[in-house]
Amino acid sequence: MQDLLDNLEALGYSAKTIEQIRPRIKECARIYGTPLKNIPVDPSKFEEMWGRGRVGAIANGFKSHKHFIEWRKRVGGAVSKAAGPKPQKVLSSQWKLLSDFAREEGGVGRLLGPHRSAGIETVGEVASADGLTPADLTADWVTPAAAPLRGKARRSFKLGITALND
Repeated sequence: MQDLLDNLEALGYSAKTIEQIRPRIKECARIYGTPLKNIPVDPSKFEEMWGRGRVGAIANGFKSHKHFIEWRKRVGGAVSKAAGPKPQKVLSSQWKLLSDFAREEGGVGRLLGPHRSAGIETVGEVASADGLTPADLTADWVTPAAAPLRGKARRSFKLGITALND
């Protein structure tokens, strides 16, 4: 975390934003109970520890719920930005063809309804990671494949499965 604090300017933040983030990063030493140099800059560990979305209870070391939300927003954003862009998910060639078709034929009053391509692409990303083509999908694959997905990705996956079944 010390490296993050020292290199905030390199992340492309404005001076005003850096002024908001810097004190929140400095608070990490007190909150984690260890020097900044011993705190890893890992977005997945940060999210695992501090969560995201609504908060039912706040951890010790925070003055209020608002303070926790502000701290998590500032530090979490900087940690994610420091980690670099997320790797692009890859579609296999058959999924790419299906996705392109859905994009071309989708829309209001078209063969496929609007936004169907996004769901199909999400299913394609998950299936491609498992080495499956559109013809290989089975009902037994769907539930375990959807289990690790959360939020928007899960909703898109469900809509994609619906689109494929229509």
